[in-house]
Parts: sequence; C-alpha cells; structure tokens
Amino acid sequence: YLVSAVTFLSELGIIDQPVLGLVVDGALGAITMAWKTNNQFYVMERDGQHYDIRDPLQALQFMSILPRLARH
Repeated sequence: YLVSAVTFLSELGIIDQPVLGLVVDGALGAITMAWKTNNQFYVMERDGQHYDIRDPLQALQFMSILPRLARH
C-alpha cells in the first residue's frame, strides 16, 4: 500500500516526502516508511521497532512516537 500511495503522490508532483504506514498482526504493530527519489522507490520495513499494544509500556511508547511522526 505504501508504494501505491507514493506512486499516487508522485503523479501529483509530490516526491521526496516520506509516506508512513502501520503493519499490524493482531496486537503487534510496526511502523514502516516509503518514499520516491529520482524514479527510485525506497521502502523501510526491516529491523523496525515492533510494538505489542497488550503491554502497557509498549503501548505508551507507541503512542508517544505518533506526535513526533506528525510533526515530521
């Protein structure tokens, strides 16, 4: 889905901007990112931080990163 979103945005002239996504499997989630530069797609999804929202500490860590992503 991220590559589709990046492709759509590039058709509108928006490039070199990150598109963020959330990959989930039940209560586990990981934040991913993709962007396009010089007709090359880049997708970051390996070795990312995984969150288990059943654990209160990890849920708090996940919630604390969302405002930082919104400001970026």
